[in-house]
Amino acid sequence: MTLTIPKNEQIKRTFEYKRVYEKGKRYYSSNIILYVLKNNLQYSRVGISVGKKVGGSVKRNRIKRLLREILRHIWQNVIKERDIVVVVKKEAEGKDLRIVWQDLEGLFKKAGLIENKNR
Repeated sequence: MTLTIPKNEQIKRTFEYKRVYEKGKRYYSSNIILYVLKNNLQYSRVGISVGKKVGGSVKRNRIKRLLREILRHIWQNVIKERDIVVVVKKEAEGKDLRIVWQDLEGLFKKAGLIENKNR
């Protein structure tokens, strides 16, 4: 079992982010906004956005690393054919990993993105 998100399952280009922002459905929590849009691919893709309001580059990059770590663990259970953008709110600055994990996982469940697999 590999715990990485392949490069082809990452949203990198600005126009791809804009398409998800404009046409996607939004889900909110106290620390995160989740945008979800159906795509016509055989896999889901994810992008992370952390604005300058959150803090300096060191803080923004730390938050992105934490989110990628969380996504690595839940990605194998995410349903296919979706573009997902995770936007971090200013309130997430300095939050503990457990709180952000619960928020993100809760949003994925709220959006119906996690498959129910019996473990």
